[in-house]
Amino acid sequence: MNIEFLKSIVENKFAVPDNYEVAELTLKLIENLGAVEWELRDYSYMTLSAWIWGWYDRTNYSDAEMLELAEKAKCNIKIGLGEAENDGVFLRSYSILLLSDLTDFHRYHPYLGETEIRDRMELYLTYIKREQDLRGYVSSEKGWAHGIAHVADALGILSLNSYLNDLDLIRLLTAIATKLRHPVPSVYLHSEEERLARAAVKICQQNKLSIEQINSWLDLLIETERRPSGRFIWDDFEKYPWRKILTSRSEQLCAYRNIQNFLRSLYFQWERLENTIERQDPVQKLIYQGLQFIETGFCNSDRGFFLNP
Repeated sequence: MNIEFLKSIVENKFAVPDNYEVAELTLKLIENLGAVEWELRDYSYMTLSAWIWGWYDRTNYSDAEMLELAEKAKCNIKIGLGEAENDGVFLRSYSILLLSDLTDFHRYHPYLGETEIRDRMELYLTYIKREQDLRGYVSSEKGWAHGIAHVADALGILSLNSYLNDLDLIRLLTAIATKLRHPVPSVYLHSEEERLARAAVKICQQNKLSIEQINSWLDLLIETERRPSGRFIWDDFEKYPWRKILTSRSEQLCAYRNIQNFLRSLYFQWERLENTIERQDPVQKLIYQGLQFIETGFCNSDRGFFLNP
């Protein structure tokens, strides 16, 4: 299956080509999700998504066939998970996109049981914890990997499912916080922290979490190591807990920047919610307090960098 054949499907509004069967083409499309060439991946995923949702026509898959598709996607997501950067990330990342479509479709056409939803939740939690390839845009030839952004979107969609309770949603938020806090070689460059923030907003929007639960999660996100205080402003760990991080090894500093940018994005995304939800203002105040906590101590106009006269 070459790119010209795929483009012809797209240009023909995703109609199944004459003399071809959906099942036959589906196997090839799934295989293409791991292609190194970005066009093969993108057009293959677009076609699978169109056939799931029934763009321009009806869906091309039965409930049983969508469950089979999901099993293939789940297997793909596990292949090479935890390895260092390599081209295997494309199969995992694009399979998450496919599985997310299959999960979201359930909201409009219920066909999944609670066990299956929870199985997908566990897989997403495993993925976000273990994925080591954090690249966004890779190159003009290979296109996007973007595994963290894709799983962020998947977590947001999953949180809309009625099978999940408050403890499940806390696990999703905790996974996001843990990933952000993990030392990394570079700061997220391609809006990964914004996609993670969007997922967190969706999770909190479900109104299943109490103010106390959200506050505890934010505490986990901004928690830092406490040390004995010294004479310099950056050594006052009670008042300026994150100041010392600016002289830490680069991996820790990158994690700090990811958390900082995440909180900024979370704050403004929360402020711009289209539908005001219960407790919107109190939660926004908690997010702002988190920002204040993590961003204090950069200067002291009265006493410079010394704490004592």
